Amino acid sequence: MNSRENILAKLSSKTGSFDIEKDAHSNLHVVPNVPDDPKEMLARFIEEAEKLSCEIHQVDGEKTAIEEILTLIDGEDDILGWAFENIPLPNLESALKEKGIHIDESANPDLGYGITGVEAALAGTGSIILSSGAGKSRAASLLPKIHIAVLHSEEIIQDLESWVALKPDLHKASNIFLVSGPSKTADIAMELVMGMHGPQEVHLILIKSLKKENK
Repeated sequence: MNSRENILAKLSSKTGSFDIEKDAHSNLHVVPNVPDDPKEMLARFIEEAEKLSCEIHQVDGEKTAIEEILTLIDGEDDILGWAFENIPLPNLESALKEKGIHIDESANPDLGYGITGVEAALAGTGSIILSSGAGKSRAASLLPKIHIAVLHSEEIIQDLESWVALKPDLHKASNIFLVSGPSKTADIAMELVMGMHGPQEVHLILIKSLKKENK
């Protein structure tokens, strides 16, 4: 028995409240009480994301999702973005080409819009998870004033711990980061400033999965 186990054993004998084996393997979720139900997770995610000042665009299909994106970026010729295969809209590339809009995968700081997919969305906090790597530039979600993220309702899960449990290959990503609404800070005189170190607006194009809703 090592020193830690010895101390815990003594405390347990005095209080009767310590279970060394149980404490070694139990984990408490940071955000508790998120139900594992698609409809409830969808509603909770929208509620929490709106608290974070995200703009939610709920749509029922790919066509409407593309229309929402084209409305948001109207008048732009170039935007930052992930490679098309990493954005869950198969017809987005042709729709943008038809409008003469080019997606730049570089880190061009002069472009005002960025479009990405997501790795997952967290119902408990309203955050989205992104990872960078080939075809998934981190700049697309950090440099532009307006970040547009495309996700399907089936990508919404309970919380961060649930996502980590499903991802044994996390080490393969260059980095993983959470986006919880527009960039903000209150460092100066406790006054909240939006867009200080990143996007001033975050728009979530949320495509409802009718298949999953009907389960």
